[in-house]
Amino acid sequence: MPEFVSAVQNIAFLALVAGGGIVTLLYVFQRSLIYPASIPAGSRTSVAKPSDFSIHRWHDLTLTASDGVKVRAYLIWGSGASDDRKSRVDQALVQETSEDGLRWRAGADRMSTAPATDAKVAPYGDFSETTIVFFHANAGNVGHRLPIFAFLPRLLRPAPNVLMLSYRGYGLSEGTPSEDGIVRDADAAVEYVRGHPWLRESAVVVYGQSIGGAVALRTAARHPDVIRGVILENTFASLPTLVPHVLPLLRPLAGLLPSLLYDTWQSHAALTSIPASTPVLFLSGSRDELVPQSQMKTLWRAGLARSGKGEKGGSESEGTGAGAGAGGAAGEKKDPVQVWREFANGTHNDTLMQEGYFRELALFYHHHVHSLSSPPAPVYLAGSGYPRLVRLAQDGSVERWSDATDVEQVGVSVARR
Repeated sequence: MPEFVSAVQNIAFLALVAGGGIVTLLYVFQRSLIYPASIPAGSRTSVAKPSDFSIHRWHDLTLTASDGVKVRAYLIWGSGASDDRKSRVDQALVQETSEDGLRWRAGADRMSTAPATDAKVAPYGDFSETTIVFFHANAGNVGHRLPIFAFLPRLLRPAPNVLMLSYRGYGLSEGTPSEDGIVRDADAAVEYVRGHPWLRESAVVVYGQSIGGAVALRTAARHPDVIRGVILENTFASLPTLVPHVLPLLRPLAGLLPSLLYDTWQSHAALTSIPASTPVLFLSGSRDELVPQSQMKTLWRAGLARSGKGEKGGSESEGTGAGAGAGGAAGEKKDPVQVWREFANGTHNDTLMQEGYFRELALFYHHHVHSLSSPPAPVYLAGSGYPRLVRLAQDGSVERWSDATDVEQVGVSVARR
């Protein structure tokens, strides 16, 4: 019996030491674990350009955050502004010069750059009424996500502008990543859009994958008068609730994690402060092995609380808050506008490869962000062979359009990555 007690004590001691070691490692190296900017190898030095994916109209930006850190971003131009808006913007284009060296002149045919760069120049007047600000996941860089935006704008009419932000400490950006710093970077991206003479009137949508979803929610909460829509893919409710899943040995210490973590990304709290009228799309992979789907469902419920009704505000099976988008009596609170779509075989990194993913993005864009009065848009359906394109009808239904066996190679690469 004494030997048994001694053995138990030894095991307990070793477990304590092991647990303490993990806690120490987490505390000391937590930001390296949360923001693995150097994975895969070369991510901090080699960043693909939009032109590598046959994107012809883009600009390489350097933005300055409020603390002076300079971060990079790609601005990809869309198209399709109304004649009325072109006229209003034209009247506003007195001589202006932006930080990135672009100069606009009233009545000019084209935007000019000085000095000359490898940036592609968008013709004057050919720009979109919607701008997507994209926040990537915690590994890699913006170049790894370019295939998405080589393809997605083809599905949307009008095609949106896209600003892809490279956080501090990622890709070719300066600095070291942290929650506070990345929030500043996102603020700089929004401020750039709102200060740009061609973009300032566009509807802004934030789109985030994984930790990028946390950035998107914080950004929407900080700029409620600017953000017109939120798209979330496989993101989490908060880091303290996620870490015990990623590191199961820390589950007994879950209560201590909020005090151990420098960065907590309290996304559920951010979501509750976003106006109920701001539509939110939840894209969830049921087989996510890194961020359990329960995290997304926690966010869904937090989103419903924007109406003060909690879970009674909508149905997860339907995916949209009850009464979303419908009018109510004067002074009556409206239910939040949100859409839940899950993909049965989607894992953390391949949910966007699942059939219907881009279709749901297109439906959300046309139903909640941009008027369906525009021409029906082709919609991508992921499959095992070549991508198939269908046409989105005015009522939101999907009509067969063509078997796109002649789709450009970039479209094929998106389907098979």
